[in-house]
Amino acid sequence: MGSTSSATADGPGIECGFSGDGTQNDVWYGFTAPNGSLTIETSSTGVGSIDTQIQVLAGCGGLILGCDEDGGFSLASLLSFGCGDLNPGQFYYIQVDGYNGQDVNFNLSLTSEPCPAPANDLSCNATELNCGDFISGTTVGATVDTRCGLGGDRLGVWYVLDIDTPSEVTLETCFSGTNFDTDFSVFTGSCSDLACFTGFSDDGYLDGDLNCEFTTWAAGGAGAVFSADPGTYYIMVHAFDAGSAGDFELSVSCETTETISINGAVNWNSSCGNRAADLDLYDAGTTNFVANYPVTVDSDGNFTTTVNENGSHDLYLKVDGYLSKVQNGISLAAGSNTVNFGSITPGDITGNDAIGIGDFSGISSAYGTDAGDPGFNDLADFNCDGSINIQDYSSFSSNYGSVGDQAGL
Repeated sequence: MGSTSSATADGPGIECGFSGDGTQNDVWYGFTAPNGSLTIETSSTGVGSIDTQIQVLAGCGGLILGCDEDGGFSLASLLSFGCGDLNPGQFYYIQVDGYNGQDVNFNLSLTSEPCPAPANDLSCNATELNCGDFISGTTVGATVDTRCGLGGDRLGVWYVLDIDTPSEVTLETCFSGTNFDTDFSVFTGSCSDLACFTGFSDDGYLDGDLNCEFTTWAAGGAGAVFSADPGTYYIMVHAFDAGSAGDFELSVSCETTETISINGAVNWNSSCGNRAADLDLYDAGTTNFVANYPVTVDSDGNFTTTVNENGSHDLYLKVDGYLSKVQNGISLAAGSNTVNFGSITPGDITGNDAIGIGDFSGISSAYGTDAGDPGFNDLADFNCDGSINIQDYSSFSSNYGSVGDQAGL
């Protein structure tokens, strides 16, 4: 039971009354937010007035989160907060005042209902993460799991990350959408038989970073980076304090640490020597360009390059003087990846990946020349015999009108 009798006014004005009544004689209470919804209500003691007005603050002198005068029964007050409106585990203040300076006697009750658990509350319901993801999540409504490192139960939600290539993985929650002190625990194994991953920070556990500019102790910084061999990693996002929860934004980035090389080959006339080429990578089955790698086809028709991309890609090879040739759905992994492009089509003298009138002009102007002659064009010497003659023209004629392989087709 509470009373404002003989109380003084020492807090912010309560401005939700009928006339913006202010504050005359307030008293104060505090509570730790539960992991659920919350209803705060005053009720009559049967003695004196119950005409209360109340408000909730995020801290001493902090942000006012809600106020009410007559929302309860018979001039009593009632405030309701839904799931996620308050941060579970955080301490809040309740200010109670009598309307228009009245002395009021009241009962103050707080009741809570559990919030629905997030879909990824359990490790075996972990949400799939991919390198490059930036997602939003919440631990509000989550049940407890045991964290790594320091041990102890925490309200946590789960993510699963599959690594195909040895990588440096960076996890971070230091963003404006994070509103509580977040930590990570990283595990290996199966979802029903997990073991703390000792290769991550302190035996699988990372405390948040004090220097996060958005939310003090949100996780990030140098400690959030770990070396991951190919395999499956389970990541629990949780708070430092037991019982604390909130909303967060999570990013995951990966940098490959083991070389991915492509050893390519084409059917090639060794007399043609070395020839410059371009290798373009696209997301498999799409027109989404990923990367370009200049390469050199040697006199044996081979080339080698190191790439940064793994997974499934369409590979387009464009050799100078030839049309593009694609190999679709090539799965790139750490180590050496062999790709044979087979036969490629000559005649693209202009380099526009089509054999047409511009190329006809090119071979015509070089026709009859030999290597070393003015006007000789080695791109028009299709058989690489050092002379541009009827054999080259015949080959050109049979390829006229052809175009190179196009992305997404």
